[in-house]
Amino acid sequence: MFSNKFSCGLSEEAAPLQITEISDSIEKLQLLYGYEFTKSKELLKLQPFDKVADSIEKEYSMLLTDNKYEAVAAQLAFWVKDVHDQEELDMEPVWVVTIRECKEDRSSDYIEYEEIYSAITAKNIG
Repeated sequence: MFSNKFSCGLSEEAAPLQITEISDSIEKLQLLYGYEFTKSKELLKLQPFDKVADSIEKEYSMLLTDNKYEAVAAQLAFWVKDVHDQEELDMEPVWVVTIRECKEDRSSDYIEYEEIYSAITAKNIG
């Protein structure tokens, strides 16, 4: 499960489960919030990953920069659309894609970040 609380570059201090470990033993365990899941019989039709890859390629081909971008990992997950004023939250299957950005002449000097693509529409959603 992937929550948008973590897709905006927030630190681990915002994580729902926090564990303080001292000398190989748990000192404190704190659960800040949790989710209750409702099972549904509704079938979801996912797009083939090729369509997601095409969407990524199209999006990054329109950037006006000399930097090099490479998708280095992709993980299928459920994304919780965390809206604080809603009592029930929706979940959507997504691809969490790790993008590596580097200067064209220095491939060893890079930054990585994650982009979220809907597995249903193949579009970037976060």
